[in-house]
Amino acid sequence: MGVILGGAAVGYAQGKGYLDRLPPLMGSRMVSLGVAGWAVQRYMKNPHLRLAGFAALAAASFDWGRVQGGGASGWDEY
Repeated sequence: MGVILGGAAVGYAQGKGYLDRLPPLMGSRMVSLGVAGWAVQRYMKNPHLRLAGFAALAAASFDWGRVQGGGASGWDEY
């Protein structure tokens, strides 16, 4: 449940534009989000913050994979 709420918080922050304030690492703000999520998960003691960090890391990983595989499906063309 914590990961679901953390994912909702990350999606809300993205939708409101709060993540636009992150500096881009390697040309991507989602990489910055992944690094921040990893740091929160690794170094925070609060279990709710750790789950939110895990959700941020998962969201960043999903977005990175989506960008890397862009155009590979081909379903839109038919």
